Amino acid sequence: MAQLKSGSTAGGNVILTAAAGSVDNAHISGMAASKLTGALPAIDGSALTGNVRSGRKNLIINGGFDVWQRGTSLTAVASYLADRWLNGQSETQTRQTFTVGQTDVPGNPTYYHRGAGGALNWYEMTQKMEDVRLTAGREVTLSYWAKGDSTFTNQIYVTQDFGTSGSTSVGAAQSTANITTSWARYTHTFTLASITGKTVGANSFLRVYVARANVANIVIDIANVQLELGSVATDFEHRSYGEELALCQRYYEVILGGHLVVIPDGSNTGVTSGTALFKVSKRVSPTCSSFTLAHANGGSSYSGRTVGAASTYGVRGANYGGAGQLSTDWTYSNDTAITCDAEL
Repeated sequence: MAQLKSGSTAGGNVILTAAAGSVDNAHISGMAASKLTGALPAIDGSALTGNVRSGRKNLIINGGFDVWQRGTSLTAVASYLADRWLNGQSETQTRQTFTVGQTDVPGNPTYYHRGAGGALNWYEMTQKMEDVRLTAGREVTLSYWAKGDSTFTNQIYVTQDFGTSGSTSVGAAQSTANITTSWARYTHTFTLASITGKTVGANSFLRVYVARANVANIVIDIANVQLELGSVATDFEHRSYGEELALCQRYYEVILGGHLVVIPDGSNTGVTSGTALFKVSKRVSPTCSSFTLAHANGGSSYSGRTVGAASTYGVRGANYGGAGQLSTDWTYSNDTAITCDAEL
């Protein structure tokens, strides 16, 4: 039997006995730290299950393709569709829905992105992540689920853009993946270049090309994209729809019809008064679309109007120059949605 000496009592030291190599859990809490000597044993992690890190690990926004403020389909144009995702070529994009209960892609995702399929040889699908400094010089792992209606080779590519008046951007090809016609998970681990000696200006970003391939007439499906620090591809981080939407709205938001209520000043030119606040503050003052200004009492409406001013917090007023005399007896509001874009 091994003897372990505990703290002192009125009658002297108390001697605890335990089997060699073990400690009685009921008494270890009473042992002074000075009595513990020697090297600690190695910790066996084989019994630990899962590979989920703490929250907020996914640097990609809308990696699960849950948010589609711009719509759910777009034909042959290089543009955003699913929030935060830029289709770099003039190819069709659509939102696709997983069959409920499918097991090909784990975690029961709702949607996935479908792109390409046209005659163009080259296809790119990218996301720009704000602030190039965040990942500079660090090892990261990109993971995603993908399939094609024919096999193809996907070339991951990253660009470090140093923003307005910053250093010249730096791009580098990373590893490739051979995409098959069945859903599968692909991972790429790489270290981003150091930015030592670089000048970083406003609006800097890291751009990740998740899909970059020669895919003439090949349809590409992508789901559950994640970029995280470190060398291990962990389970996809599921965030609530409300949280994901708020992250997206930092870069793009829709002001629904009737939400910008304005009062004319009685002249043929000028700006009305009235404000619509954003749900989420924008990255920069956004560029907002034109809209139709409608009379609150069902009177005349005027198309092609623009907001008087836009800030990171909201929009103010409406320009109605050239629209003719607006009655000061009634309010007016946007009869069509106003889209406000603050993307990188």
